[in-house]
This record gives sequence, C-alpha cells and structure tokens, in this order.
Amino acid sequence: MQFVTSHYGGQDFSLVQALRNSIKSTCGTGAKLEILRPDDVNALDRFRGKIQALRDRVVAGEDGEELLLLDADTFVLRNPAEVFGDAEFDIAHCPRPGRFPTNTGVVFVRVNDRTRRFVDAWMAYTLAWGESEKLVAEAAKQSGGTDQAGFEQALAAETDAVVAELPYLEWNCCQDFEQAATDRVGILHLKGKWHKRLLKGQDTDLPAWVLDAWARFKPGKRWDEILRRLPGPQTDRPPVMAEVGVWRGACSSNVLSRHATVRMYLVDTWRAPEPGSSYADSGDQLAALNQENFDDALERTKRATRSHGARCVIVRQPSLRAAKMIRPGLDLVFIDADHSYEGCQADIEAWRGLVRDGGWLGGHDIDHEQFPKWNVGQAVREFVEREGCRLELGDDHTWFVRITK
Repeated sequence: MQFVTSHYGGQDFSLVQALRNSIKSTCGTGAKLEILRPDDVNALDRFRGKIQALRDRVVAGEDGEELLLLDADTFVLRNPAEVFGDAEFDIAHCPRPGRFPTNTGVVFVRVNDRTRRFVDAWMAYTLAWGESEKLVAEAAKQSGGTDQAGFEQALAAETDAVVAELPYLEWNCCQDFEQAATDRVGILHLKGKWHKRLLKGQDTDLPAWVLDAWARFKPGKRWDEILRRLPGPQTDRPPVMAEVGVWRGACSSNVLSRHATVRMYLVDTWRAPEPGSSYADSGDQLAALNQENFDDALERTKRATRSHGARCVIVRQPSLRAAKMIRPGLDLVFIDADHSYEGCQADIEAWRGLVRDGGWLGGHDIDHEQFPKWNVGQAVREFVEREGCRLELGDDHTWFVRITK
C-alpha cells in the first residue's frame, strides 16, 4: 500500500510533515508518503490542481497497486492496510452524516482500468464545476467544494467500479470526535478551522484524544532536532556548537534559551551575495535581498541573543574562513547557509573536521519541496555515500550524520 498526498505549499508543508510522522509511527519506518505538487494553481478553483495530480497518479499506477489518497491535514492512527485486506472494492470512501455527506480527504483505490475510468470522470466533473465563479460557489454550497461535487457526480454516473463505503468515524474522522471510539480511529482528519488554530498554537475545543494525537505528530522545528542531539546541561563540560548561516537568529536564540549551558558560534557574513555566485543563483529567496536587509538581520540576531552573554559568539565571516578560525572539537555543526550544491558541498567539507568523534554534522532545507533548485540533498547524499555514514532526516527539512573518527 502506498500513501499519497497532494498539496500546494504554505502551511501544508507543516501538515505534510505531521502526516509523514504519523505514518512512520503507526506503520513503521518502511512506510513512505508520496508527495505530489499540483502544476495547476488556479485562483478560481483551488481543488482542480489537487484532483488532477491524484488522477494522474492513479492512471499511471500499476494494475493491482493499492493507493491511499489523503489530504495533507490527516493523521494515520491505525494501519490502513487492513482495509484493503478486509474487502473487495475498486474505490472506497467514507460517507458521513450532515450537510456535506462526501469528503474526499480519504479515498482508497485499487488501480485497474475501472478505477482509471472513475478518476477520469471525477476529474472531468471537477473541472466542469470550476468553469465559473457561479459554479464554484454552487459546488461549495451543495457539496463543500468542486472536488466533492465532482466525486458525487462520478459516483452517480454509470460506473463499473466497485465502490465500498467505510465508517467515517474510523477511516475519515473529520467530525463528531466525541462519538468516536478512540481505539478504533484509523485516520483522523483535522480540517481547516482546526489545523489552522493548532498550527498557530491557539486554543481549540477539540477533545483530549485529538489534541494528544496532534502533540505526538506535529512537526518540530530545526532547533528541536538540534537540542535532541546536544549533550545535556548536566554533562561535565558545556557543549559547544556552530550554526553556519544564522539570518535573524531565530534558531540560535531558541537553542540558547532552551539549553542552559550550550555555547554557540554564530557564523554568517550578513552580506548580500555577489551576482553570479552559486548562492545568488541558488533560488534562495534571501539571496535576492539587498544589504539593508542583511544589516537589519544582523541587528535582530544581536537583540535575540544578547541576553545569553558570553555563551554566544558572533563570527561575521564567510563560512570557509570561519572554519579555519574555530577550534576543533565541536559537539554539533548545523549548516544553513548557501543552499546551492557547490556551497553546501564546500561547507560540509570545511566543517566536518571540526566536529568531535561522536558529534553531529547536520543542516537545514534538505529535499525542500518548495525550492526544487536547492541542491542540499545532492551534496549531503554524496557525502554520506562517500563516507559510508548513516543519514538521519528530521522534522523541518533537517539532516544529520554522526561523525566517527
């Protein structure tokens, strides 16, 4: 069984990380989430690109392949493989009571010619509903969106696909949370109004079991991943680390605030890149800013870390030069600077030797879906393959390898 989701970016990145965390926790580290990025971002109808991407995935699938199509704001709490084992169907969904009985946030698919024809019809009806503002509004009023209106039409049409209906409180629990048997919920679906508040850290009226699930799977920040790998404050000597690429000091200030003894080198040029450099051409949005923005970022860093005194040393130098100025034996180096292949490769080679035996070399923005021009992943994986070390991927697009000498 293959998990598949489709999303447009923005807050969906955090939700996809939480979905991925839930899949790994529930189904094991071998379970993978396939992430689709719609090509069609339509201002009139936000659903059409999503359905197009899912339709294309089903049509391209191999006969007999089992796909679970999920919205980004779902969480897997029980292994859904049992659904495919328990019943014969081509398409399975979860009707619910209320104004909008259809929700396409969870759809089980067995790939064959019947399901290909079904998703073709679903796509065609969705596109038809999205042809005008009036139709989009009508679909929203009638079904909750063009994708759900299209799905309902595909179900109502003459179809040879075998369609099964699953209990929504088990396999698409998106409402009536108090009525759910919590040990039977397979997929929790926290739709817009809930996940938006949770992502902002705002209070909700959700029951405790739902909040517990969110707390287990919500994505951490890069500083959470760093803190997991630093020696604790009770160790014989204070841990020492370097952050290479600091910007406004958000990561540094969080690490310093939450670890009582860590000492940090904050390495950054805080200078706009030279035109034509690998960094300038990397697609990094910061590389397009002017010197005034970088000066402001440096001042923000100073304000954010000032209260930590001597535990924080600002090193305003290029990464490769700074690496020659700092004494080896660091517990951790975190690279978040030049996101080009050339820049990241050079940073890895410059800083790896400064990490003590058993320490960590890591960084940010590996495999970032929103920035395909960044080549952090290529540089990191080449290093891992060459050195024969184990790559650990964390939340917030972080990567880490343990250095052994």
